Amino acid sequence: MFQDLFNGQLHLFHLIFGTIMLLLKKAEVVCIEQFGPICLLNINFKFLTEVGTNRLTKIARSVVQLTQTAFMPGRHLVEGVVVLHETLHDIYSKKLDGVIFKVDFEKAYDKVKWSFLQQALRMKGFNERWRDHVDTFIQKGSVGIKVNDDIGHFCQTHKGLR
Repeated sequence: MFQDLFNGQLHLFHLIFGTIMLLLKKAEVVCIEQFGPICLLNINFKFLTEVGTNRLTKIARSVVQLTQTAFMPGRHLVEGVVVLHETLHDIYSKKLDGVIFKVDFEKAYDKVKWSFLQQALRMKGFNERWRDHVDTFIQKGSVGIKVNDDIGHFCQTHKGLR
């Protein structure tokens, strides 16, 4: 499968689909809130994205700034808290004026502008084939909703995680 992808013989759109279904949260269902949605993905797609992620991890330190502390192996989210604490302490002890603002990163993935991501990958030196694969993985997926053992029509996803 990986060799076929590398040789351009594997068409990713055959793999990047999911099935959304509801799972019971409790044994006895009284209301809709007691169901939880889950998206089941094609296992080959999961393998491909895992391999891609592992390859990116090897070069991540050379393309991701040191100030990025979250979601990087060997770096911790708490590092940002430590820097914030040191900054506040410095401002307070030196009686300086300053402004600190908090950025809310909730659902940040939903806000990604894909054209910016493509431009960033291009500027970091990723080749066109790799950029096309990333584009396909994040933008070209589709999902179908399973109801009563029938999967409805598949529709293309646009934002968010599958």
